[in-house]
Amino acid sequence: MTDVSAHAPVAGSGVGAVSGDHVARQAPPAADPAVLALPIFIIASVGLGFSLVGWYPAAAGGALVPLAVVTALFLTVACIWSSSLGRSYDAGVQGVFSAFWWGYAVWTLGALHGWFGVPATAIGQATQLFLISFLVVAALLTLASMRGPLVFTTFIGFITAAVTLILLNTIAPSTGLSDLAGAAVLVFCAIGGYMFVGAASVAMGGPSLPHGAPLLGPHRR
Repeated sequence: MTDVSAHAPVAGSGVGAVSGDHVARQAPPAADPAVLALPIFIIASVGLGFSLVGWYPAAAGGALVPLAVVTALFLTVACIWSSSLGRSYDAGVQGVFSAFWWGYAVWTLGALHGWFGVPATAIGQATQLFLISFLVVAALLTLASMRGPLVFTTFIGFITAAVTLILLNTIAPSTGLSDLAGAAVLVFCAIGGYMFVGAASVAMGGPSLPHGAPLLGPHRR
């Protein structure tokens, strides 16, 4: 991250021209909340994916709650961080998924302990309401992401697909739908991991990874 240029004077007066014992240093990479948001988001998502593919029994679904709380908490931190940098879309995405995981934790605990007065026969329909609400927003985030890197649109798109499959599985439960939903979750975890490695590389002074051209080009007047 430190660049020491030749000691010979450089023609002109551009930034970085050095002579004598002066040392030119590259500016540190700009702070990027994605270095926090992406791995944190993956934590609870991996647990959800394993749950959907049946890696641990459905009766132990409460085991995901602590992961959901930790994920929600630090996504909230990332949202505040992005807002402080003026990165409105990033803050919006982080805030939405923070709300999802907070909501997941509260709803799961509430359903297990009967906090909300929802009868056992209506738990499935109430869960569908929760999922539909976030599915609408996830679809909007996917549309909005089309002016960003292709890898991010793919990431959000798989999240939307996963929520859709989870919703369908609550309407008509089947092992096939649950496995497909779990696979979609694990795929977007892998994409998120790819994006994190790229962001971490930049944060450490290295190159980014290819992200692909946006599906929609920049606006031209």
